[in-house]
Amino acid sequence: MRFSTNRCVIIYNPHAGKLKNRGSDRLERARRILTEAGYEATLVPTAGPGAAVGLARRWATEGVGLIVAAGGDGTINEVAEGMVHSAVPLGILPAGTANVLASETGMSSNLETAARDLLTYTPERISLGRLDFNNGSPARRHFLLMAGVGLDSSLDLQPQRAVEDQSGQDGLLDSCLQPHRSQFARVFGKN
Repeated sequence: MRFSTNRCVIIYNPHAGKLKNRGSDRLERARRILTEAGYEATLVPTAGPGAAVGLARRWATEGVGLIVAAGGDGTINEVAEGMVHSAVPLGILPAGTANVLASETGMSSNLETAARDLLTYTPERISLGRLDFNNGSPARRHFLLMAGVGLDSSLDLQPQRAVEDQSGQDGLLDSCLQPHRSQFARVFGKN
């Protein structure tokens, strides 16, 4: 796939599940695959929650040909939010713990394979969902796959607080459900 320029930025979450410990080696190998294919690929880490929005917005206006989000669904959503109304294509390197979007779209969970696959894709415009809300002041968020409120959004916040002590998807599920066990017990009639 070729774009208006061969400049490519990979915005990544250094705390994403697959990028911890030696995961940065895998990310570097994925970057090298893009570089060897002729792209001037730059790795840019996020500084924390919400940072990917501004990074993506800045790089889109600076004229890169491709923005790649490397992280979990949260990082991918933030990068997409920063690219709303941009003509720059979004690529994904699934590096989170669950990677729901990548799984639903049939992407490889291997970073190097996903990087090779990016080279074969043809960009397509897709629809985003939009959520308008008021949390003290009017705000708007876009999303790629799903949005949740109530229990769903509460479950989504739990991994940020507890998954560090767990491993993989089992730890993710346990950390999500832990604060709600008494509510589930009442619903399902168990103590």
